Amino acid sequence: MTSSRSTARRSTAPARRTAEKARPDLRVVDADAVTRRRRQRRFLVLVGVVFLAGCLVVAAAQASLVTSQRELDDVRRQIIEAEGQRDRLRQELVDARSPETIIARAVAMGMVRADDPVYLVAVREADNGGDVAPVDPANEPAPADPTTEADG
Repeated sequence: MTSSRSTARRSTAPARRTAEKARPDLRVVDADAVTRRRRQRRFLVLVGVVFLAGCLVVAAAQASLVTSQRELDDVRRQIIEAEGQRDRLRQELVDARSPETIIARAVAMGMVRADDPVYLVAVREADNGGDVAPVDPANEPAPADPTTEADG
C-alpha cells in the first residue's frame, strides 16, 4: 500500500507541476501603488514639458539677441560711413572757401584782378537811436570759423 501510494503521488506530482507552470503568476495589486506610479509619471511628463518649454524660450531669447546685435552692427556701420562722408564734405567746404579756390573760380568765370582795389568800410546802426557808425575792425570780435561751429 505504501508503495502504491507513493506511485500515485509520483504520477500526480508531475501533472501538478505542469499545471502550476501553465497558470500565470498572480499577485495582489496595491491600488495606492498604482495611483502613486501614475502621479509620478504625470509629474515626470510635466517636468519634461516644462524643461522643453524653458529650452525653447531660451533659444528664442538668444535668437532675438542675435538679431538685435546684427541691427546694432548695421547702425554702427552706417554711423561710421556718415561720419566719413561728413569729414569729406567738410574738407570740400574748406577747400571751396580757400582764397586760392575762390581766385581760380573767379578767373574761370572771366573776372580780372583790379589794379587799384577799393576797400569798403562796413557800417551798422549805432546804439544811440539810428545814427550810422563805422565799424572798427580792431574792436570787433573775430568771425567764428564755420567748421568749428558745426562741431559745437
